[in-house]
Amino acid sequence: MTEDGDSLLLLFDPDPACAEQKIGILFRKLVKFFAWRGYGNDQDLAQDVFLRVMQGLKQGKKIYEGKLEAYFYRVAYLRFLENLREEKRKATVSLTEGPDFSDGPTLPEHWIHVSRCLERLTTDECRLLEEYYESRNRSSKQRLARRLGLSVSGLTVRVHRIKERLRDCLDLLPRPNLKAR
Repeated sequence: MTEDGDSLLLLFDPDPACAEQKIGILFRKLVKFFAWRGYGNDQDLAQDVFLRVMQGLKQGKKIYEGKLEAYFYRVAYLRFLENLREEKRKATVSLTEGPDFSDGPTLPEHWIHVSRCLERLTTDECRLLEEYYESRNRSSKQRLARRLGLSVSGLTVRVHRIKERLRDCLDLLPRPNLKAR
């Protein structure tokens, strides 16, 4: 075993066999921690937590004996938050940029109409909708309103009017047949 691995074992117990047993129990708890949050790669994430703790030990971080499990859970929680941010980044779709379908298959008529409705908006209106829905709390909406020289209620009204124009345009759209075949 490496020096890092030995130092990790010593944190759990001076007896290597007992330390390995405690590590196994903690590993299973961390796997459950990630599994309960809906991750399919929960064992990889639990292993990553151990690697990060070992890396921290290598950098000289101190872990207090009585707080060992809590420290591992804190690292796991931070890894969980990191995963959430990665997923959010992957899922973000920009209204102003949009996907490039130039070399792919043609869009169904329904989506062509939706695209035309979005094209009726100005770039500023698209950006406003995007920024408005990205602002999670009242203070970020206040900053956006202040930047535009509006009150928060004025900002809300402006966004509502843009949404109404989109809704009116989309109401002209024939509804796709969603019945089971």
